[in-house]
Amino acid sequence: MLKRLYVHNYKCLVNFEINFDQDISLFLGANGSGKSTVFEVLDKLVRLIVHGIKVDTIFYETDFPRWIAHTVSNDKNISIEIDIEYEENIYKYRLELGFVSPQFGRWTSSSSIKDEVLYCNNEKIFESDKNYSVNFSHSGISRSSQANKFQEYLQKLLIARINPIQMTATINRLSGVALDFSNFAEWFAYLNEANRRSLSMFENAMRDILPGFDYFRIEQAGQAKVLQVDFENKTNKNEIITYYFDELSEGQKALLCTL
Repeated sequence: MLKRLYVHNYKCLVNFEINFDQDISLFLGANGSGKSTVFEVLDKLVRLIVHGIKVDTIFYETDFPRWIAHTVSNDKNISIEIDIEYEENIYKYRLELGFVSPQFGRWTSSSSIKDEVLYCNNEKIFESDKNYSVNFSHSGISRSSQANKFQEYLQKLLIARINPIQMTATINRLSGVALDFSNFAEWFAYLNEANRRSLSMFENAMRDILPGFDYFRIEQAGQAKVLQVDFENKTNKNEIITYYFDELSEGQKALLCTL
């Protein structure tokens, strides 16, 4: 469980801290207040730590607040901290990014890792400048066997910016859940095989929430499979009306994805 997030100097988040002491199901705020930015930071951490992507292809000088981005200095830093509770252990992670001024023909500054530390139950289990001969362009967490469970949690963390317009009914091979949930049908088909019992509970809940909803079905359509949704026929209760998933309204698709 994510317990705490701290972000400093990333876009509109300056000295920002949020504690998840209780389950949070709704995240509200005015336009431009940083709601999407919180999830953007978490997504970038997953890409850095779990997928091993180079830091300067994830974090950019333009990620600074505007008044900092437009200054010329070698002392511009982005700081991120996360606290996680997983399998009865508390992990505390700290990342500090620095930006080197343009050189050798570069027009923009390049990001690098200045400091990276991980604690487990208040015991330091990784520190970037002491544990290894550091490559400051990549996270060093993957090189620490003691950090396996921390990585395992991040790998399970599902971060999405739902865009109902991009969602289709077609089911291909799942290679990971898309950030915009455009491949929700593929993810649903995977869950249908992996944990049908939980999906049955989900369908029961949807009957109480979405008027007329009855059942999900996966059908063959030519060479492909498609996700369909059955609704009650209000004029003839002995029949059902079947829609392709991408025929649903944007609100219906968003609702089905978030529950």
